[in-house]
Formats: sequence, C-alpha cells, structure tokens
Amino acid sequence: MTEADVNRRLGQRIRLLRCLADLSQAQLARRVFMSRPSIAKIELGHQGITAWMLFKLSAALCVPTHIWLYEEQDWLRYPLTERNER
Repeated sequence: MTEADVNRRLGQRIRLLRCLADLSQAQLARRVFMSRPSIAKIELGHQGITAWMLFKLSAALCVPTHIWLYEEQDWLRYPLTERNER
C-alpha cells in the first residue's frame, strides 16, 4: 500500500462519516478550522493529513480516534450506535 492509497482510503472514510453525520464540507471545515477546498482535497485523497487533524476530525465527527486505524472490513462492523454516543 502506498501513501497515496492511504490518503485515498482516509479521504473516503472521512467523506462517509461526514455524510453519516449529515454535514456539508463547509460545516465540517468550520468545525475543524480548515477551508472547504482543503476538506474536498482530503476527501479525494489529494491532500495528506496529520495525526492532529485526525484527532480534530474525530471530535468533529463524533467518532473515536482509533477508528482511523481499523481495516475497512473491521470498520464496517463498528456499530453506528457507538459512533453516535460520543
């Protein structure tokens, strides 16, 4: 797996969680003090992100920080109810 693959997968996961939280890119950007174009680039996998940004995204999306480390098949089994409890 390459760095580009990791960025793409993280971006897809961020977009899915943003949509599940019923947030627009602009709303998420405001919550994490970024621009909407930056969120769009991250979701497309065109921009990498730091561990600090993953921490901020976790808080903004109400998910635990360890969710970013799950393999995709494990993450899909992560209960939606637990995601919404934070």
